[in-house]
Amino acid sequence: MMLLEQELSEDTKNILEHLLDCFGIYQAFQNEDGEIVDFVVVYLNRSATQFISIDKSTLIGKKMSDLIPLFQRTRMFSILCEVISKGEPIELPCHENINFLNHRKAVELKLFKHGKNSVAISWRDKSELLEIEESAQLSKELFQKVFNVSPIPMAILDIVTEVVLDVNESFLNISEYNREDIIGRTTRNVLLYEKIEDRNRIYKILREKGSVRNMQLNLRTRTNQQWNGLLSAETIMIDKKFCLLIQISDITEIKRLEEELIRLERFNLVGQLAAGIGHEIRNPITSVRGFLQVLQAKEPLKCYDDYFNLMIKELDRANQILTDFLSLAKQKVDTRKEIELSVIINELKPLIEAEALNENKQVLFDLKDIPIFLLVDEKEIKQLLLNMVRNGFEAMQAGKTLCLRTYMANDEVILAIKDEGAGIKPEILNKLGTPFITSKESGTGLGLAICYSIAARNQASIRVESSDKGTIFYVHFKGVQHKILSKPVT
Repeated sequence: MMLLEQELSEDTKNILEHLLDCFGIYQAFQNEDGEIVDFVVVYLNRSATQFISIDKSTLIGKKMSDLIPLFQRTRMFSILCEVISKGEPIELPCHENINFLNHRKAVELKLFKHGKNSVAISWRDKSELLEIEESAQLSKELFQKVFNVSPIPMAILDIVTEVVLDVNESFLNISEYNREDIIGRTTRNVLLYEKIEDRNRIYKILREKGSVRNMQLNLRTRTNQQWNGLLSAETIMIDKKFCLLIQISDITEIKRLEEELIRLERFNLVGQLAAGIGHEIRNPITSVRGFLQVLQAKEPLKCYDDYFNLMIKELDRANQILTDFLSLAKQKVDTRKEIELSVIINELKPLIEAEALNENKQVLFDLKDIPIFLLVDEKEIKQLLLNMVRNGFEAMQAGKTLCLRTYMANDEVILAIKDEGAGIKPEILNKLGTPFITSKESGTGLGLAICYSIAARNQASIRVESSDKGTIFYVHFKGVQHKILSKPVT
């Protein structure tokens, strides 16, 4: 301790003792040739002894080789010698993790020459900080893994500029964008929102509440296809920057099922109405028609034949509308049987071709050999097919072509009826199949309503695609079993 007492004043020692950083002085021990062969601990402050967890009295005056086996072979010995020989300070970052006083802790070292043959070392324990950093890194990696593999489309945006910083694979799949097409651009640039008002609404809620929960939005893909999303957004901190984590659950199918449920409820309401008043209206119509025929047969009224014929024709038309209307409410006996779709179409083929010829239009049949039976009411499916074919013919001008195609997709048998008409207006397309909703001047809208009703009774569904180049009706049937293609040998 004599060296320390000679070189350090009491004030200096007092300051060193109260330093939060660990501090020690190590004097070089030389052999007869003046070569440094070891170092002796000559001073340790309070923080240093607490760090080492060894009593100060057992360390002061000790050689480092007594404390650390084979000390002369360690990197620490080489560094101490280098500081004395060159006289320049050395800093060692904590990740070096040098064996120092037999403690392998993460420390940050600063070494500088003290006097002629001593080295002063200041160090700070970085173990807790490193653990925090490692924990933060693990959390970041875990978040990244969850983010990337999540089945829910997710995106991270700069909260100020709205620039897309990252998206997961699910987001790319549903939006149809490539990563390079969307990273670094704003959501406005990629036309994610169908209405810019939705974007404004999101940020308004964020400002007011700090987060967004389950906001229903209409969104667009890269190819301008609409999909329905349930958006939630949360402010998060990434790399000391405030970001916006957005997740959008795809509810397109749920919305479709909701609309289908509304449609079925509408049919149920119409059916109840039809059952309640249909027969009451038909009875007086039948009476009026009968009396008109009686009056028409009277000689003095022969001059009014044209009027009588017109009135009877209109009553018959009203009666037919009632018949169609009542068919929506019929609780029919289950007469379904197993049959191939191609058999039904082939039986109607001559009738469809004759109607096409009569209207100066073309009809094409593209029927695949599908080894699947359907469990359906044959008469009802024929009615559905004829209604849709007639709608297709009515939608087209002379010389145009109607195409009937059958194929399989996703274990379903699909009938596609494509016309070359002018398409269906969007405001009507959304209500298609509702009774009395029609674009025809003389139509009632019951034809398609009956088709939807028939489809529902036969566990089928109808999907429509329409543009100014024509309309395609898809009827999806569920198959019940495969055909037996050959009889077993007996």
